[in-house]
Amino acid sequence: MHTKAAVVGLGAAAALTGAALMYKAPSGVKLFADDILSAEDYKFMAYVSEYGKSYGTVAEFMFRRTQFVARHNEIEAFNADTNNTHTVGHNLFSDKTYAEMKKLSGYRAPLNKQMNVKVLEEVTAATVDWRSKNAVTPVKNQAQCGSCWAFSASGAVEGANAIKSGTL
Repeated sequence: MHTKAAVVGLGAAAALTGAALMYKAPSGVKLFADDILSAEDYKFMAYVSEYGKSYGTVAEFMFRRTQFVARHNEIEAFNADTNNTHTVGHNLFSDKTYAEMKKLSGYRAPLNKQMNVKVLEEVTAATVDWRSKNAVTPVKNQAQCGSCWAFSASGAVEGANAIKSGTL
């Protein structure tokens, strides 16, 4: 194991332990060792460790845990729905609010512009899995550098070229 990964894992464990020790039960509720950490706490701890997360305060830790649990419940509900054709899972943003994710993406809504789209009949199949046609590359992490436009542009050009030439 790399030293950095070990330190991150230890930091996550220390943060969760600190939050558990700071937890105050409602009056009249007796806590036992099993009552301190729930299944959600263990899932959140694994998430914190996997993505190298760290939080400056116990309050932020608890807030991020709440966001994670809400997102986890959404993911579980989505994956349980048999009408869905795919599954979803946790990622780097599972502890963020939707407002924070929008801010990171830099999205700006269009100003009531109407777009004319021409649908080509030859590409209106019910489903197309471009992965099976070797037309998409693996997912890349653009981090926070604001290069979403470059990632999407290069992905579109790579896919179009792969569809035309047969080589990705």
